[in-house]
Amino acid sequence: MGLLPASPIRPSRSPARWVGFELPGLGIFYPSNLTPDDETGLGRWSEDDIVKALKTGVRPDGRELVPIMPWRSFSALTDEDARAIAEYLKSVPPVHHAVPQPLGPSEHATHPYMTVVTPQ
Repeated sequence: MGLLPASPIRPSRSPARWVGFELPGLGIFYPSNLTPDDETGLGRWSEDDIVKALKTGVRPDGRELVPIMPWRSFSALTDEDARAIAEYLKSVPPVHHAVPQPLGPSEHATHPYMTVVTPQ
């Protein structure tokens, strides 16, 4: 199944690389570094950890993934497809790229974000 990107994951050099997503009432969430960097990415996650997160929404430390991560949709992946994604993410070159932490609904953003609004 053609689920994998055609080119390696590379963080942008522009300030827009930190564009987050605000979910009203929940806060602002910034995309994670999906490269296998040990400090800022998935480097300390095993392939099994990645598969579990994709299919259950649970991180290796037991916390739930942020709401913007569509793990509920990914939970329908076959084990084979989830494993292929995990293998790919572990195979790309690691990039040291720290991203802003999530913010609560009353915290003020220091980086750009877009608001996700559901249709009424």
